[in-house]
Amino acid sequence: MDPAIRGRETWTLIPSFAERRMAAGLPISLLHEPLYDERSQLVHGLYETSDARKAWLAATELGIDYLYLDNVEREAFSREAIDKFDRNPQYFASAFRNDEVAIFAIAKRN
Repeated sequence: MDPAIRGRETWTLIPSFAERRMAAGLPISLLHEPLYDERSQLVHGLYETSDARKAWLAATELGIDYLYLDNVEREAFSREAIDKFDRNPQYFASAFRNDEVAIFAIAKRN
């Protein structure tokens, strides 16, 4: 999920419920570090761009295995930016989908 648009209140949703580490976040319970902001902006950028390859490169550089997408991201970013995940299966494979949430697996680098 995009930690930059969600803020500090929801940083623990993925670790708590999906039992996955996050590549970036703005945790409430830890001292604030500039690295949290830097990594969160990198994640924000991969959601924001409409360039699928650029988003995939950022995700792989951050070590991201899965991207989470729900109405928060859909409302924050352009349709073109969100659609890149569905339109580029060479980079993003649908791992889960229901009416509210889509989760995409990140293709590994060769």
